[in-house]
Amino acid sequence: IPSATVFLYFIYYSIFGWILETIYCSIGQRRFVRRGFLAGPLCPIYGVGTLLIILPLAKFKDSLPLFVILSVIVMTALEYFIGWLLETTTGLKYWDYSRFKLNIKGRVCLFNSIIWGFLAYAVVFWLHPPVERLFASIAYSTQVVLAWILAALLLLDIAYTMHKLA
Repeated sequence: IPSATVFLYFIYYSIFGWILETIYCSIGQRRFVRRGFLAGPLCPIYGVGTLLIILPLAKFKDSLPLFVILSVIVMTALEYFIGWLLETTTGLKYWDYSRFKLNIKGRVCLFNSIIWGFLAYAVVFWLHPPVERLFASIAYSTQVVLAWILAALLLLDIAYTMHKLA
């Protein structure tokens, strides 16, 4: 897969994850809850996680139990690492699963790990195939230009967020 396409997948799934998480948290708290640590509507953990699922892990999709188990392990490790990284670098805890049984330092829990398995299945078998067709219909030169523009906006967002946190 060309690098511009991979980057556009990252942005697409980061935005999609932000929307899902914002809706989920807003419903749970019965008010609008803005999710993510960036100023823009992106949760990069979803972009990275989805790339891990559609690139290296999708090759195991013919063995569904193995695919789901690997997805659960990889996504749980990613969530733990990102939780630790955000806590360490910002001093803030962006999520806390301490109220759930079988959690590790509130960063991950068995319930969410199982959800990651279901989401990985949904991504590989339902969500990503039409997204892949959509991006394939866009000329690669257009993808490259779009990727550069979105990369610049992402870098501005990261710089603004870091400045705000400092």
